[in-house]
Amino acid sequence: MILVTKRIKPVPIEKFSEEDLIKGLELGDGKIITLIYKRNIAAIRNMVNQYSNIILEADDVIQEGLTRAILNIRDKKFNGASSIHTYLYSICKNICLKECQKSKMFYPAKTSTDLIDEQQEDYYDLLQLVLKIKQQMEQRCIEIIDLRFSISPILTSDHDHLHKKVQIMMPFEDIAKKLEILPDNARQRFKRCLEKLIGAVNKDKQIEDFF
Repeated sequence: MILVTKRIKPVPIEKFSEEDLIKGLELGDGKIITLIYKRNIAAIRNMVNQYSNIILEADDVIQEGLTRAILNIRDKKFNGASSIHTYLYSICKNICLKECQKSKMFYPAKTSTDLIDEQQEDYYDLLQLVLKIKQQMEQRCIEIIDLRFSISPILTSDHDHLHKKVQIMMPFEDIAKKLEILPDNARQRFKRCLEKLIGAVNKDKQIEDFF
């Protein structure tokens, strides 16, 4: 007896242009993020496995890579010279290379593209360090620094990581209205708080990693 089975057509994969993918990441579209994750996880896993002596999980690397890619796109740091898949792979590779550096391990020579991408990752890491140190300051300083630099929380879709984005600086007149003080007082308070922040950053041991 021959069993005849009905052939099931595969579900077509929805196609997105590069512009769709970039816009989706910028908006934190969960569907786009999941699609990019699925398309790239195998390649990222193979790349991470090459660094067998470092403690890294491919899933953690690609999630961190996606988060950084989203922030870079929102900050207009992605110029579209490469595909979003190549760009994500490059970011994830730099995450692995930095882990190697921390472990003082040998790693492959960097290309010019690697160096450019690493500078962008250094910016991300430095910004996170400064924001972390700022949160340890007194509340009145946190408040006026956040107002001056228009820092607002951004919740990235799918991963629930809280990040910050720096926009255009708020005028002291507007800060004074919000804090119900005079503009000159707002300017002086911001100057003192910024000096404290710079001093705290310079004293932090982690800052040496960026120089």
